Amino acid sequence: MKKSARNLFSLMLTILIVVLGAFWWWHNHVNEVVASVNVLSQEIQNTHGALKHADTEKMILSGLSGEESSIKSYFVADTDIVSFLNVLETAGRASGAKVSVASVSPKTDSKRPMLTVSVKVKGNFDAVMRTVGAIENVPYYAIIKTITLEHATVLKKTYWSAVFTMEVGSVAGTSTIKKS
Repeated sequence: MKKSARNLFSLMLTILIVVLGAFWWWHNHVNEVVASVNVLSQEIQNTHGALKHADTEKMILSGLSGEESSIKSYFVADTDIVSFLNVLETAGRASGAKVSVASVSPKTDSKRPMLTVSVKVKGNFDAVMRTVGAIENVPYYAIIKTITLEHATVLKKTYWSAVFTMEVGSVAGTSTIKKS
């Protein structure tokens, strides 16, 4: 029986060593999987953070493009010069004066792209002054640089004219003229 107890003890010890070895191997394998899961989880969190950041940037950029088009609307595009001149003439008609554009040319000595526009307004004093005021306040980056007022009396009727030069901000490319 001693031999049998020793054999049984050896068998039990061998089984215990095998079970402990299997447990140790399984425990290490599980720790490796947990470490891999933690790495993947961190990568997912980083990706989600990057996506949130990208969405925020996209939203900011879409807001900026709206602001950019709003700002560009204060400048005359190269393709819309004629439409801008029509806005000036419409302002004159609305005030009862006749507006004629003498010349339009790019201003070459400026750091910013500008157009120099020479305009003549004819009519009675009230109509001429209202037209000049309306043109001065068009929703564009426009500055009246010089203005000359003249009047002439023909058959007891006084005719007024204003000749002025204005500078208008310009941009190349897309249409920005506001319909009035």
